[in-house]
Amino acid sequence: MHKIAYLPLAESDLMEALYYIATKMDAPQAAHDLLAAFDETVRRIAQFPYAYELYRTDRPMRDEIRKVPLKIQCCTTAWAGR
Repeated sequence: MHKIAYLPLAESDLMEALYYIATKMDAPQAAHDLLAAFDETVRRIAQFPYAYELYRTDRPMRDEIRKVPLKIQCCTTAWAGR
């Protein structure tokens, strides 16, 4: 299995998104589901990294970066307007 490394900014962004969903949107289950989907996706990347498209850039990169779509169910919220 390959080693997965998180950039500090990516980890911070994920935690911020989870916090926002759980508290500001009052949807802790949705935040939990997003984290579970993210963890499962990372597990698949570690196991089968070449199954995903290589991220291409003009800049030289030390490590390979793969693009992986994260499939989650979207939640909708109805707001009562005043």
